[in-house]
Amino acid sequence: MKRNIIIVVIIISVFLLTGCSNKRTLNDSKFIDITKNYKLKSKDVSKEFEKIKSIKNVTIAESDDLWQMEFYTFDGRDSAKKMYKSSHSSYKDAKSSSIYADESSSRKYDEYTLVTEENYLHVCRVNNTLLYVSVPIDYKVDAEKVIRALKY
Repeated sequence: MKRNIIIVVIIISVFLLTGCSNKRTLNDSKFIDITKNYKLKSKDVSKEFEKIKSIKNVTIAESDDLWQMEFYTFDGRDSAKKMYKSSHSSYKDAKSSSIYADESSSRKYDEYTLVTEENYLHVCRVNNTLLYVSVPIDYKVDAEKVIRALKY
């Protein structure tokens, strides 16, 4: 009996130490494939960010309702963290009017979600990539479905 309890405690500890997360780094083509399943149209807008040397690629997936999500690939984890912190800071300005806010981090990822009466905001960094979503609250459910499929 005592042995079974120890095994259960070890399993739970491993689960908690891994962050209970199945987040994985995507590439642009996988992002496009997944968002296409949700009838989002993707386009490469990397040229608009040419002056920012740390950004390798930027892909936007847009719905027919004109809400969108942005997927960035950076030259390294530190550049992605810097962009995450910048986005996170701008979200904190809206936090006073929030209905819900949640934040989690590990060495591999950082994630912040904010829901206000008007908007649903989500930014998630996984390694050297970043997903940025800011949509009107009416599209929250649609955006969350895609985010879950992306595992971001």
